[in-house]
Amino acid sequence: MPDLLINQTIQIPEGEFHWTSVRSQGPGGQNVNKVNTKVVLRWNVLETQAIPPRARDRLIQRAGSMVTQEGWLIVTSQQGRRRSDNLQDCFDKLRSLVLASLREPKIRRATRPTAASERRRRKTKEDVARKKQQRRPPAAD
Repeated sequence: MPDLLINQTIQIPEGEFHWTSVRSQGPGGQNVNKVNTKVVLRWNVLETQAIPPRARDRLIQRAGSMVTQEGWLIVTSQQGRRRSDNLQDCFDKLRSLVLASLREPKIRRATRPTAASERRRRKTKEDVARKKQQRRPPAAD
């Protein structure tokens, strides 16, 4: 298993990955009961030097419950009937997670509503108020 290539500048060494195979719930017919095809891939995100620290923080935030308290990112796959296909699927999932965490989030800048939208909002409020006023019974003199 070679290093996992994320993009042109980032690759994760194969020694950082630990994977095991277990019984799968997926397709396989009678074979599913006797062959371990589900793959569980573990990668310690807190100890890796492969990605920048800010991207690591975003990755932990994005992955959510996939990261344990000790910092292990756990990715599983049981889509295919073969262990090699499921291992490749785990690597693909991990690659997409890391690529998403490498992008800096876009900074939101506060904007104000346009004058036309303010006028439309006030006109709607006036129309509703007028409609409710017309529903009231006439005042007794």
